[in-house]
Amino acid sequence: MTYDLAWTSDLRFDRMDAAARTAFIERLEERCPNALLVAGDLATGPTLARALQWLGELGVRTYFVLGNRDGWGMGFGKARGIAHDTCRQFPLLTYLSTTGVVQLAPDLALVGADGWYDARAGKCDTTPAPPDFARNPDLAARPTRAERIQWVRMWADYAERQIMEGLTSALQHHSHVIVATHVSPWPHGTHNLRSLPWAVHQELGVKLREVARAFPERTISVFCGHSRATASLQVSPNLTCHTSAARHLRTRNGPKWGVGSMPANRPE
Repeated sequence: MTYDLAWTSDLRFDRMDAAARTAFIERLEERCPNALLVAGDLATGPTLARALQWLGELGVRTYFVLGNRDGWGMGFGKARGIAHDTCRQFPLLTYLSTTGVVQLAPDLALVGADGWYDARAGKCDTTPAPPDFARNPDLAARPTRAERIQWVRMWADYAERQIMEGLTSALQHHSHVIVATHVSPWPHGTHNLRSLPWAVHQELGVKLREVARAFPERTISVFCGHSRATASLQVSPNLTCHTSAARHLRTRNGPKWGVGSMPANRPE
């Protein structure tokens, strides 16, 4: 059985004009997938609710997690509340961070959680601070870099626990499990080495390798965003990571962003 899951990330709805939104819808209708997966950075803070409403009105089953930009201007806790409340209004929307394991097909499951970098890769003490430190009120309110790093690690560790709990459960019953998160668990060739602390969720990568070794007959596919380029990484024989590029969806760029897709079926 084949399950067609369209996948994208870093929509940044607030930067999409009418033409870009129409192009998105046309591409989605052309593909006609079973469902759509959005791996975070749907919008910038105050426009998050409208972005979710727009997705909820597309008529396609949509699964999503939040990214770091979704809390800009209002805080991440408030963004999570908006995501939860909006899903109650739109039955086709599913916020994976509050859902647990989703069975897509008899042998295929989906788990996910909001992604944050954990500042454990690279040199977080000397690397220039990311925009989040100024634009997310939760972070801006913390006076020192050490306190801000502690905050992002708190959320990254929370997401890691959510993912690992759901993944371990799903692997007991499904031959293939998709993991959705925003920040890549591993560095790859598209990452700027100078920004690694803010580009990778390193501890999640460690844990995913461990569980992949524990379930060698199962397949794990990680889908994320938060990158300057699209990339795929074969981490181990049964573990892959697919990263979608962050793009600025304005008319002048045209619909080059695409909708990444994966025919998800039981491996032969």
